[in-house]
Amino acid sequence: MTPEPSFTQALREEGFIQGSDVEGKVNETKEEVVNEVQDTAADVETQTEEVKEEAKASVDEAKAKAQETRDAIVKKDTAKAESSNNTMLYVAIAVIVILILLFLFVFR
Repeated sequence: MTPEPSFTQALREEGFIQGSDVEGKVNETKEEVVNEVQDTAADVETQTEEVKEEAKASVDEAKAKAQETRDAIVKKDTAKAESSNNTMLYVAIAVIVILILLFLFVFR
C-alpha cells in the first residue's frame, strides 16, 4: 500500500519540474528583477537630475529677463528725471535772466 504520489511529485517524475532548476530559475528571476529595479532607479535619478537642471536654467533665464526689465525701467526713469532736471535748469536760468533784466530796467 503505497500512498498516492502528490501532484508535484508526479510532475517531478514526469520531468516537468526539477527541484534545483526551479530554485535556479527563481534566483535568476530575483536577480533580473533586482537588476531591473536598479536600472529603473538609475534612470529615474538621471531624469530627475535633468529636470532639476532644466528647471534651474529656466529660473536663471527668468531672473535674467527680470533683471533686464528692471534695468530698462530704471534707465527710462533716469532719462525722464534727467530731462526733467534739464527743463527745470532752463526755467531757473530764464527766471534769473528775467529778474536781472527787471532790476536793470526798474532801477535805471
